[in-house]
Amino acid sequence: MRSIEDRASSLTSRELEALVRYETAGQRRAQVIRLLVAQLRRQRADAAEERSRPGGYRPAPRSGTDRQGEG
Repeated sequence: MRSIEDRASSLTSRELEALVRYETAGQRRAQVIRLLVAQLRRQRADAAEERSRPGGYRPAPRSGTDRQGEG
């Protein structure tokens, strides 16, 4: 299961959706479906959180790179 979890974390939402459909239609492995759905929900929650931030996501500046006050 760990290898599936590792691979699922690198997939896009569309790829995860396709895998959920595949598993649901054919293989029907409950653990795999739960894992894929959980990853898909995390991705959607992260995307919604990022969209809700005013001005979008911007990482904090690295220390030592702020040049304000020079001159």
